[in-house]
Amino acid sequence: MIQIENLSKRYGELEVLNTMSLHIQKGSIFGIIGQSGAGKSTLLRCINGLETFDSGRILVDGIQISTGNDRQAREARREIGMVFQNFSLLDRLNVYDNVAFPMKSWGYKKKEIDERVRELIGLVDLNDKISAFPPYLSGGQKQRVAIARALTMQPKVLLCDEATSALDPRTAESILNLLKEINEKTGITIIVVAHQLSVIRNICTHMAILEDGHLACHGATTEIFMQAPAALRRLQGNRENHANLSVLFCEQDQFVFSRMVRDLETDFDIMDIQHLGMGKEAQIHYSIRVPEEKLDTCLSWLRKKGIYCQTVEKEGADSV
Repeated sequence: MIQIENLSKRYGELEVLNTMSLHIQKGSIFGIIGQSGAGKSTLLRCINGLETFDSGRILVDGIQISTGNDRQAREARREIGMVFQNFSLLDRLNVYDNVAFPMKSWGYKKKEIDERVRELIGLVDLNDKISAFPPYLSGGQKQRVAIARALTMQPKVLLCDEATSALDPRTAESILNLLKEINEKTGITIIVVAHQLSVIRNICTHMAILEDGHLACHGATTEIFMQAPAALRRLQGNRENHANLSVLFCEQDQFVFSRMVRDLETDFDIMDIQHLGMGKEAQIHYSIRVPEEKLDTCLSWLRKKGIYCQTVEKEGADSV
């Protein structure tokens, strides 16, 4: 279905993807995981043509993807849907019009748009929110709208870039179940980029681990977890060289960790998540593990953002 051959990508002197080759089977749910800076999101953006690459090629259903003006490549990119971490909805449009937006942009007839949009809104179980605007939706509802919109053009491939990392555990589970349901009903190939091994383990039939732009290992998810190759063990981390933090923040600060990873160029493991309270009083409690040498830097960064955080004894974190 998707053939990636000797793909390379650089940002100046930084090599983000190094002669990467990978085959993704049709109808699979394929997970891509790795530490920050491993090349996960760059690879995803190369697949859908949002990012140029220096050498190699990508074929989707036999058609080569490029970022030029080639008509055939443009048609191929039309059959690739994308779901983002931050939903990327238009606040000025209601649920119906957000889902309809791609078809309107491509000039489809009104009747055809209406039939498709109502079908998809029903698929993601949002019929009662069809006229609602994004500011009045929960995070999970926003992501359901984003998934429906990504499916509007009946794509052959659905790309999900950290699609559940901004959601509380229960909502994230419902979104993962929805993706599995869509895969089973339509046979669409889904590629999931995540930083939580639990997401990969729970939803993906196949997976790949990236390290510094290289493909460290890939294969059936069950086999990789059973064999526990060195790349998986490195990803799971060594508890002795890490410190545990307790972090508490409000729902509006839900992207704080993605900003921390970017600003500090560090990785962390999420050990546990708890959703506390409801409505305006709702808060999210995270137990995370960070490299010991980055502990003071992370604490300082979080506190400057007004985020409550404190260190936790490792024994306590291990019992979570």
